[in-house]
Amino acid sequence: MHPFSKCFSGESSLYKAGLCVLLFVCLLWVSSGVCLAQISTATMNGTVKDASGSIVPAAEVVLTNTQTNVERRATTNDVGGYAFLNIVPGEYRLQAAKTGFKTSKQAAFMLTVNQTATFDLTLE
Repeated sequence: MHPFSKCFSGESSLYKAGLCVLLFVCLLWVSSGVCLAQISTATMNGTVKDASGSIVPAAEVVLTNTQTNVERRATTNDVGGYAFLNIVPGEYRLQAAKTGFKTSKQAAFMLTVNQTATFDLTLE
C-alpha cells in the first residue's frame, strides 16, 4: 500500500488535512528562499572623525535617498564607526552631525546592487 493512498481515498480527513498543511508549509519555505535570493541591496559603512583625526562617538549619521527623501539614521559607536545594511540601490546624500561640530555633508552619490561603499566623514 502506498503511503499517500489514505490521503486520496477519502478514509481519513484528519490525515488529509495534516498532509495538506505540511505540503503548504513546505511550499512556503521553499518559495521564501527563492524570494530572499532575489533581494538585491547595497551596504555602506564608515568612520566619523574630527579635524584632528580623533574618532567621534555618538555622532548622528543620516542617509537620505534623493529620489524618495526617505531617511535612515545611525549613531556612531565607541570607535566612531557606523553602518547601513540592506540599502535599496539609488542616489543618496549622507551627513553626520554632533553638538559642538559643524555638520559634514557628502555630495550625492549612487549605490548599486551588491555594492559595499565606505564613506569616512570629518566633523569640524
